[in-house]
This record gives sequence, structure tokens and C-alpha cells, in this order.
Amino acid sequence: MSWQPNCRWNLDDHQARQYVEGQTLGCPHQGWVLATWRDRPLGWCKADGRRAKNHLPKPARITVV
Repeated sequence: MSWQPNCRWNLDDHQARQYVEGQTLGCPHQGWVLATWRDRPLGWCKADGRRAKNHLPKPARITVV
């Protein structure tokens, strides 16, 4: 038996870009959420029902020039 997250949040292309840039996103979920893009895991975010804060390590974030 493998572990499965309680909540997966499939991001669209725009949201996924914001996520990998380290931005906060609007999110309807609460608690720890696994952010996915096209059914691929991106990482974790902590959500409060209104917004989700990115928990990617800073070196893993992409910066747009």
C-alpha cells in the first residue's frame, strides 16, 4: 500500500508558472495540498481556503527575467 495525499490541486498552465516562480496563488482548498500540473507533481503548498503559499525551496524556483 502506498501513501496518497489527501488533496491534489491540478494547476493550469498560468498557475503552474506562478507556482514555480514562488508566487502565492488563489486556492479553494485548506491544509497541505499537492500542487500538480498535467497530473505531474510540482510540490507542496499550504492553503487556507483563500490562498496557497508555495513551499518550494528558493533554489528550486524559476526566476523570470
